[in-house]
Amino acid sequence: KRTPLMYYHGGSSFWFGGAVTANTVQAQAANPDGYVYVYGYKSTGFFRQMVAARVREADFEWFDRWEYFDGTVWQKDPLKAAPLLDHISTEFSISQILKGRNKGKWIAVFTYDTNTPYVAYSLGDTMVGPFEKPNVVYKAPEIEFFGKTTYCYNAKAHPQLSESDNILVSYNTNTYSFEHNRANSDVYVPRFLRLKEV
Repeated sequence: KRTPLMYYHGGSSFWFGGAVTANTVQAQAANPDGYVYVYGYKSTGFFRQMVAARVREADFEWFDRWEYFDGTVWQKDPLKAAPLLDHISTEFSISQILKGRNKGKWIAVFTYDTNTPYVAYSLGDTMVGPFEKPNVVYKAPEIEFFGKTTYCYNAKAHPQLSESDNILVSYNTNTYSFEHNRANSDVYVPRFLRLKEV
């Protein structure tokens, strides 16, 4: 089925599908509202900002029933989706913190500025913010270890495999050099770390 989840307007592009969070009973959400939230990004040049859409679980495949958050209300025009968080990557995660000092908040985990060695997070009061300024918490060593053709991307949390105060995070690495990949298969594998509340 055709998926109209990419739009162009005014020198920017809007892409939806970078993260999906089901706030439903079936997903065992703390406060389910019956919606599936589909996040994406507004891309202007190389700068990306998070945007959000939602749809009722039963209506997921009916794109004319999707709504987009304009910073104040949910409405039908995807081009009015408001930027919610700067420096987001093309894939990321949004999950709720269920215990600890940030209980009830939502955490976005992402690679700062898409293809960098920096893993970052941001806390939001709701699923659509407001989100705080990104906090860079980790610099991946692979670029220095494997060489300058290596890059890192798509950090995200795995809440199903985590506790709220001890979050499993993965990020990917690869190389621009095909010969490098052939010579060392360890370049192109996911990496994991733990984001712990202290």
